[in-house]
Amino acid sequence: MIEIGKKFNIPVIVDAGPEVPPLENLYRFIDMGADLVCISGGKGIRGPQNSGILCGRKDLIASAAIQMLEAPSENYDEWNPPSTLIPKEKLRGAPTHGIGRAMKVSKEVIIGLLTALQNLDEGRFTAKETVMLELLQKIKEKIKKFKGVTVSFVEPQYCLCGYPTLEIKIDGKSCPISAAQICTKMRDENIYLRDRYVSQNILRIYSINMNEEIAERIGDKLFEILKESGCTTA
Repeated sequence: MIEIGKKFNIPVIVDAGPEVPPLENLYRFIDMGADLVCISGGKGIRGPQNSGILCGRKDLIASAAIQMLEAPSENYDEWNPPSTLIPKEKLRGAPTHGIGRAMKVSKEVIIGLLTALQNLDEGRFTAKETVMLELLQKIKEKIKKFKGVTVSFVEPQYCLCGYPTLEIKIDGKSCPISAAQICTKMRDENIYLRDRYVSQNILRIYSINMNEEIAERIGDKLFEILKESGCTTA
């Protein structure tokens, strides 16, 4: 896509909202040649949900910044925006109320995002990842012996927000309950599993907000639902 975009002079924007961690994705897509990259400040970075990072070509960043402005109160000739970001000489006049003005990010949210980024170093993430894997493993051990139930870890590159993910596949021939039915029963207990793939009889458990108490509750409830549905153990 980047190659095609450059060939026809069409900017390529990468929606990398949930792609951090790993930290290398903060610069990876730019290094590949993308013109703009959008990254959520929430999700994997764990900062404010209404924050984000936009990085890439300076002229496109300037265009986005202008959309956040409104006409300055001083005379246009006396208006001096930061020249490193906004090329005043290229504007035909003072920017009016930009389309992005209504969605501007507060200073408090900006500080929250910067703090989250400072806390998201590789060492801390690796330590958290280890704990999350252990919690998911406990869930796996509780339900893996049921016939028609296959439990496995999702490959890291396909995990949402970079955090470990457990996948549960239900074989309708061996197990009398479907993934969709399990999902509904779990929701009745205020436990929300990823139901994006229920049409394929697949459930996913994300660990991003998990702790030991939550993991134990999920594992116990899954075991109870599978057992009560008539699933047998191997």
